[in-house]
Amino acid sequence: MTVLALPAHAKVNLTLRVVGRRPDGYHEIDTVFHELDLHDLLVVEPAAGLELVLDARAGIGMPVAAGDDNLVLRAARAYRDATGAAVRARFTLRKRIPAGGGLGGGSADAAAALRLLDALHGDRLGLPGLHPLAARLGADVAFFLRGGTQRGTGIGDVLTPLPHEALHFVLLFPSFGTATAEVYKNVKAELTRPGDPPRTLPHKGLWRSGTGLAMGFSNDLEEPAMTAYPDLERLFRTLAVRHPDVRMSGSGSTLFLVRRSAAEADALARTLAWLPGEGVRILRTRSRRWAGLRRVARPLARAPRPPGRDVGGGGPGERGERS
Repeated sequence: MTVLALPAHAKVNLTLRVVGRRPDGYHEIDTVFHELDLHDLLVVEPAAGLELVLDARAGIGMPVAAGDDNLVLRAARAYRDATGAAVRARFTLRKRIPAGGGLGGGSADAAAALRLLDALHGDRLGLPGLHPLAARLGADVAFFLRGGTQRGTGIGDVLTPLPHEALHFVLLFPSFGTATAEVYKNVKAELTRPGDPPRTLPHKGLWRSGTGLAMGFSNDLEEPAMTAYPDLERLFRTLAVRHPDVRMSGSGSTLFLVRRSAAEADALARTLAWLPGEGVRILRTRSRRWAGLRRVARPLARAPRPPGRDVGGGGPGERGERS
């Protein structure tokens, strides 16, 4: 029996600018996606039908459902409809990325499902053929097919590779998630008009901001998210007193701090040891160790434990999912 597994890696948005709103209501953005070592694990094996087993030993964030609306099953149905393949598979999803955290967990899982199914069916579509399926499933699903560090424009689905530098992250997970739609309702920033140059032009200089590494990073959704979620605002403002480089990923609720070395990030995490007492989980991770296209699936006798090291708030546990 063929059993395949694929890590579904999280991302952070190092920068995110809201640059316009389309007639269909979607916002256009200019962002820098950066892939992390932190990941879920998706395992697939043959079955009589199509099903999903969710292994989410809860911790934080929004609840995760294993029903028909889960992005793994939506991806499987999209693949079946596009190829005509008889998709009979049991997926086991081992969660570590928090739900409603702005780390792309649900989208990463969807991209992993597409790649696993394509591997099971002899690479019938390949990455070029999977891309339109990914774009229909979610704005950032296409990024997770490619990974690495990418500039995302349009609704985040038009991708351009960027220079990659290994960074070390301290991720801060509040006990609650945020809903992307609620955050975008509060976007009131002056938007770029059609034909104007974009307000963000990510390039190699993004990595060269001196000792306050993330001072060059920014996120237009921070203020809208804090308007919608006052507890997030209190946490952000408290942290910013001592750490003005704190940033939010995506539409929240995950906050992050960046350092160039593991030693610096470990030392920073120790200074935040008070946060678990406030219901905030701390996790250390780093940039994904390699980027670009890769062989996606391998036979698996025993699925490995997803990496990521908690430094406060109890054991690592398994997290929930959300884009």
